[in-house]
Amino acid sequence: MSRFRVTAIGWWFLVIVPALLVLLAVWPGLGVYGQGFLPEILAPESMLQGDFELARLVRLWLGVTLGLSCVIGLIFRQSLKRAWRLRLRSFDATYLLGYRRLVWSFRPTACLLCGAVVGLGLMVLAPPMRGLSAAAWVVTVALCAVAALLQYITAVFGLVETRRLHAGR
Repeated sequence: MSRFRVTAIGWWFLVIVPALLVLLAVWPGLGVYGQGFLPEILAPESMLQGDFELARLVRLWLGVTLGLSCVIGLIFRQSLKRAWRLRLRSFDATYLLGYRRLVWSFRPTACLLCGAVVGLGLMVLAPPMRGLSAAAWVVTVALCAVAALLQYITAVFGLVETRRLHAGR
């Protein structure tokens, strides 16, 4: 059994960083008008007109969608863990040497694509988001894609077994 190290807590904090960034971006009370950083960036024209109801709805939809993007990153990390266990059960040493290739082959690209699909789904399905500008659409889709990828990468390096395997130990 491995010893518990205080530095292990720091690695666990790495896993929750994307979720904390999402909370910080949509937290009410922040920003110039107190509606959250992202709602004020994506809908500045409504802020100038004093339409804070739109900002509240944008904050709600963005928080849920960015949270789903983080969950997508964790799902891909679980698929990595499952694929590694299947490789271990094969008992083929040459098949086991490609752990880094397993981590970086298609999963980062798939995280980006799935996050973008979730962001695009948000923009199409959420009534308050449809009225935003084209630039806000691009920013939202890109944020969802990056949130999924960032969660995957932090989960790979933040959780003990995948970090050790990636280091080759």
